[in-house]
Amino acid sequence: MPKIQFKEDTLNGRAAIVAYADREYLTLRILRGNKKYSYISLQTADLKTAHERAPDVYVATINQPLRSRSGKHRFAKVCEEYLEWKQERCQIGEIRESAVKTYTQRIHQRVIPYAEMVGVKNIFDIKKIVLRATVSSTGRCRRRENGVLQLKVCRFQPSTQISAH
Repeated sequence: MPKIQFKEDTLNGRAAIVAYADREYLTLRILRGNKKYSYISLQTADLKTAHERAPDVYVATINQPLRSRSGKHRFAKVCEEYLEWKQERCQIGEIRESAVKTYTQRIHQRVIPYAEMVGVKNIFDIKKIVLRATVSSTGRCRRRENGVLQLKVCRFQPSTQISAH
């Protein structure tokens, strides 16, 4: 943990301006929940300028969701859990061991590298959309039947744009 040189409350106690010994610029420390903080550099070493920038940085930060460092929603981890589930299915005799090897090979050699290439890091980067259409068809007895067709499609929402060469 970096050593704090000084700490001064600002914005009526909702945040604090902190100077760390190993950093050039002052940092705004914002309380985001029970023992959860956001640390944002104020890009200045001057205390007066830091107090002037603090409200803008605070408003911009507080409107964004708190970033989670939990790895339970990482795409690669979900793939590993899927492979563990497939291994369990193999152990109880529902699928063959060769099928598990094939799944493992495909996921590690194709799925995970492709997801990294298009910018999918978390499972939340994959959006599911549902397309609905009313369909009409003639049944066996030549009666007209109407229904709704639902098609679930997953599409990637990459965090960065990939340029094609």
